[in-house]
Amino acid sequence: MHMISIKLTSQERIELKNLHRKCRKDQRKADRIKAIIMLDNGYLAKEVAKVLLLEEDTITNYKKRFIHRQDMESWLDDFEIYNDGILIQTVQE
Repeated sequence: MHMISIKLTSQERIELKNLHRKCRKDQRKADRIKAIIMLDNGYLAKEVAKVLLLEEDTITNYKKRFIHRQDMESWLDDFEIYNDGILIQTVQE
């Protein structure tokens, strides 16, 4: 199975860091940003999950949604519904 890697441009890195500063009170959004930056730095999804205390499937979902995003804001504003730590539904506002 071929794993698609994330390679951010310098502009995307700047934009993610700026968005991270704005959403520090929203841990889910901050974790999503940190996950993408960690994946860009060569971490595996299972390593990111371990560091952020999330499920590996959640990190994989973040990655897929980031790759297929329309823009940075819409990707970040999607929110997810969890049941016992497992993603059960993704909803767009």
